[in-house]
Order: sequence, then C-alpha cells, then structure tokens
Amino acid sequence: DLGVIHLAAMTDGNAAEVIVGRGLRFLIQYRNRKLAEFSRLQSRLKKGSRKARKLRISKAKMLARNDHQIRNLLHHASKQMVDFCVAQGAGKLVVGDCINMSKNSRKRRKSSSRSNQMNSNNPLGRLFEYVKYKGKQRGVKLEKEPEQYTTQTCPKCGHRHKPSGRIYQCKNPECNFTGIRDLVGAANILNKSENGLIVPNYRLPPAMAKYRRPIKTPVARLNCVVPLTTGKLLDTTLEAAQALLSADSNMSSELPHVA
Repeated sequence: DLGVIHLAAMTDGNAAEVIVGRGLRFLIQYRNRKLAEFSRLQSRLKKGSRKARKLRISKAKMLARNDHQIRNLLHHASKQMVDFCVAQGAGKLVVGDCINMSKNSRKRRKSSSRSNQMNSNNPLGRLFEYVKYKGKQRGVKLEKEPEQYTTQTCPKCGHRHKPSGRIYQCKNPECNFTGIRDLVGAANILNKSENGLIVPNYRLPPAMAKYRRPIKTPVARLNCVVPLTTGKLLDTTLEAAQALLSADSNMSSELPHVA
C-alpha cells in the first residue's frame, strides 16, 4: 500500500514493514515553499535585469538539488521494498494503483493547502518504476491492483466504513477488529489480487510492524546562539606570573597563550 504519510506498507500476512514518508514530505513541502518565495521575489524585479537572472539561476539550482534528493530517497525506499520481498521469499509484489490519487482527491473535494503541498507532483509513479526494475533484477514480479475500499474494508468480517486516523477499528459490534490502517490496506490489496475481491478472514495483517526510514531526515538549522560551557578565569597579571615562577624554578619563563 503506497501513500504519502507512509511511502509503503507491506505485509504477507505474517511479517510487516512500513517505510516512513516523512523525509519525502519534508522535501516536497520545502520545494513548494521555496518556489513560492522565488515567485514573490521575481515579481518585484524587472524582467531581464541582472538580479532577475541571478534569481533564475538560484531557482534552477534549488530545483536540481531538490530533485536529486528526492530521487536518492526513492531509490533507497524502492531497495528496501524489494529487500523485504526477498527476505520473505516472495516472488511477486502487489502494489495499489494510487498514481492518480491527488487528481482524484481534487475532484472529490477541496483539500487543505498542506494536503495540496504533499500531493503536488506526486512522486509515487517514479517510486513504482524504481521498484519495477529493481524487482526484475532480483526475481520479484511487480503487479498493480486497484485499491478502492481496501483501507475501508475490515479484513476479518468484511464490514466497510471510512476510518479516521492511522488506526483502523471495525465498527461491527460482533467483530471489533483493530489494526494499523496502512497494513489493513496492504492485506486487502493482496487479498483482492489473489481472489479477485476482498474475502473476509482470508488474510489478516499482523498487529505489529517494523518502521524504517529510507534516509536520515534533514534537520533544519536553528537560528539561535548556543551558550558556551562554563570556563575557568585565568589570572595573567605580572604578579601571578612571578609567583608561579618562584614556586617552580624549573618552569619556563614564557607565559602560556590564552585565547
């Protein structure tokens, strides 16, 4: 099950692994904020001026650097996905078809500005291509499966409702199944791929999952003054030096440097 909050949630019914998408969200939101800042600055400059050309070059460098960082993160994430399949002895990876997720969500309702930032230029299509060729090299076949209602359907009883939050809790009083929402979607996607529909109580997701990050999330630099550790005040007067020399006649007459 691919997504923005979690890049991928994978399970075979026994083991489960979730790849965190925090780093990707950071890079996408950073790029969109910088683009808005560049647009605001360019609107104040005369077209063709020296400052406008410098700003255009800076914008191109920022976009290139950001694209390299996103590509590097997606390569690491796709490798982790294929590694999980190989570790579980799986020859096929079924992926939910959510490439047009952002376009469909815009049709249904108006999203918040933060959601629009995360869904703009959705890189999940690129992640799919990376997983496809990496899996082919290691004997893992990739298959797409429509993911309609996979996160809304209880894998145990088949009851359907729209969950809120990251935890899925079945509203059927006779079931009361509880699980990780993304793993519920992953288990139901695999269920649909094997049976053509979601068969109740066929493949349940595990209660626990291993969470992994593709790369270390960049940390924003703080604009603050870091206090120094408490030091020792040295007495560098002439009287102190003469007293030190008289205490040890073998000591050199040259005073130590203080910075």
